[in-house]
Amino acid sequence: MGERRRLAKTGGRGNGGWIVDEGGAFALTDSLRVARFDRASIVWCTPRISWDGIRLDSIEDGLLQGRAWHLSDSVTPDAPFTLNFHTGVILKGEAVEH
Repeated sequence: MGERRRLAKTGGRGNGGWIVDEGGAFALTDSLRVARFDRASIVWCTPRISWDGIRLDSIEDGLLQGRAWHLSDSVTPDAPFTLNFHTGVILKGEAVEH
């Protein structure tokens, strides 16, 4: 069975946000990018994945899931993304050209 981590979280569009796994590693967003920290050390940082807002939703089985604000989405600006929590690789979603 895969690693399962639930979270303590807070977050919101436009004001950054953070999410913590059970082991104490955490991810922060500045509303444009996501970075993972282990204690005081940065582990990885994504390229820009949002125009102006990121919500971090969950960490489960080594995957960080959230929603990023995208201008190109005609239905809703919340575009789902998935990151490998260990490496920062974008598995679903995309970097934003600016």
